[in-house]
Amino acid sequence: MASRWDGVIAIDPLFLQNMLAVTGGVTMPDGSVLDGTNTAQTLLNIVYAKMTPEKKDRHFADAAQAAFNHITQNADDPKAYIGALSRSVKGHLLLWSAHEGEQDLIAESEILGRPITEGAKPQIGVYISDETQPKMDWYLHREVTTKFQKVVANGANQYTVHIKLKNLITVEELADMN
Repeated sequence: MASRWDGVIAIDPLFLQNMLAVTGGVTMPDGSVLDGTNTAQTLLNIVYAKMTPEKKDRHFADAAQAAFNHITQNADDPKAYIGALSRSVKGHLLLWSAHEGEQDLIAESEILGRPITEGAKPQIGVYISDETQPKMDWYLHREVTTKFQKVVANGANQYTVHIKLKNLITVEELADMN
């Protein structure tokens, strides 16, 4: 039997952290607590540094289920809840709907998640894929700057992009990963 999807909601650990700041922390099956101060670091760094791959998968599944249940059952302050949603929209919450009317409603919003392809509003994306076990990019400070250079022969604008990366991990944090 084929499944029919109505839509997709994509969120990340910072979205969860913002929501848990409003609804309060949630206790995980292992006794740890995800809350409005530690969720992003826990899910993007600590889990990778401290758990085996098998335990990570279970922890992520448990975190998603526990956080979803907790957030949906403890949204008692609508103003704070909407504020957390607003802070999370840019880059931390994306939606897609299989229903054309709904998709049209979000087509021009930041939650659609599509890139801007207008020549008058150029964008650049810098993506870092961290394949290391402890997810070292948590400690990586990034600075990206662009500078217009010239208009080339075909009429396109040419930019120079500078990327500065600085590793902020301390010797103590590195030792704690081993």
